[in-house]
Amino acid sequence: MDAGLHIGIAAWIHAQGEARGFAAWLPFPVRMTLVDLEVASSMSDVVRAWEFAQLANGGVREGMPVDSSAAPLWLRHHAVLTAMDHASRAWDATEQAELERALAVLFEPGPFPVQTPSYLLYEEYAKAHRDLEQTHASAADIAAVLALWVVAGRKTEIEAAQATISRLMQRSSRPVAEAERVMLHPDLLLSTPSGSYAPTTMTPLSATDETTWLHAEATVDELDRSIGDSPARTQWDAWRANRQGSVRFRFIALTLHRSWFTPSLYERRDWRLESGEAAAAGDGVGGPVPAFADRMYLAAVESTQLRGIDPGPRPQRPPDGRPIGPIGLRDAVLRPAAHLARPMRAGMKGLDLARIGTVRPAAVPFGPTPAAELRPELAAATARPPVVPGPIVLLEPAMRPAVLGQLELVPLARLHARFALAERLVVHAPEAPTPPAAAPAYVVGLGCRALPMAPNPDDRYQWVA
Repeated sequence: MDAGLHIGIAAWIHAQGEARGFAAWLPFPVRMTLVDLEVASSMSDVVRAWEFAQLANGGVREGMPVDSSAAPLWLRHHAVLTAMDHASRAWDATEQAELERALAVLFEPGPFPVQTPSYLLYEEYAKAHRDLEQTHASAADIAAVLALWVVAGRKTEIEAAQATISRLMQRSSRPVAEAERVMLHPDLLLSTPSGSYAPTTMTPLSATDETTWLHAEATVDELDRSIGDSPARTQWDAWRANRQGSVRFRFIALTLHRSWFTPSLYERRDWRLESGEAAAAGDGVGGPVPAFADRMYLAAVESTQLRGIDPGPRPQRPPDGRPIGPIGLRDAVLRPAAHLARPMRAGMKGLDLARIGTVRPAAVPFGPTPAAELRPELAAATARPPVVPGPIVLLEPAMRPAVLGQLELVPLARLHARFALAERLVVHAPEAPTPPAAAPAYVVGLGCRALPMAPNPDDRYQWVA
């Protein structure tokens, strides 16, 4: 994938998702093949998990590219946790037991708690439900997946546990902060030949099979509008130059999970830093932890139909200095190298022009010159009936309008295949071999959220001197 094109695709994927946060772009696309990050059966798997964690936890600040040279999120977050000074708050044994029961629904115990199979399937069904809503699927299909989400995805139980944790954290953030501080102790981080890291996982699990990704198509102009006034425009404009046309690609927006990082901890008002400094300035830029990535965007370009804007040959003034009259202009326009755009009929938007039958270019007169004054061969061309394109081949897969482009309409049969794959992965069953993808996939950007101003201690609380 061309460096620069990845910026437009990342901005386009971000525009399709929830209207929150900001997109952070990588200086260049990074090749990646997804694997089950919770199972490391070889040193190669361990190194891939380390690489994934490094990409997902780089330094992100709004309006700036991802800073891979910055300390990873787990080190910066651990420094904040170590310096926290908590207010004196009540936290009795009953509430502690309630918190532990809720956490057990979401995470399995361990040095680094991992998501339970129920929680992983919950995320799988949630992503499928969002995909159907995003692609404007039928109400019947959305209702069918919602029913599966409630039953097989244990939607009610998972969301009740999440609500319990959120409610108890309103009382005190100390237990969660202490647990994360212990997890991120340098001696407990996972080790690889490349360095230590805190594990970061992703959902949906079915994303490890690239055939489950969504297909999309967008014009260069649509990618351009997705970028807007982002500072990334400089690199995008360098790639775009005078290109026009469209790009077809498959993509996935992964949701990132970290058992050692609770973003809502930065919203609590029962802690402060001993130094009096800020952990986050609230603007997505200032502080050691101004923002974090909660989504990772991967894409693979499948085909392009790009062309440059050619203004055509410029008319030259004759040696005798005479002005160029209408005939001279007409002759220049009718050169064989000139291409005249045919207006597209209604209903042809989004068609793959490579699959439409060849259209023979028909020369047309310039200006109001009567047909009788044209050269004989041109007069004959204009007298012939208009050329009719060959048979129209509909796009496969079926596409539906999306934000600044088109998205694949996901059939229920493929969703069921995704669910079956996820159910195998949560119990770590051997994966069926999948054919290699026709085009390599790349990480093109991250979806990020700014943290609020933190700390923001409440002066009404009681603080230990």
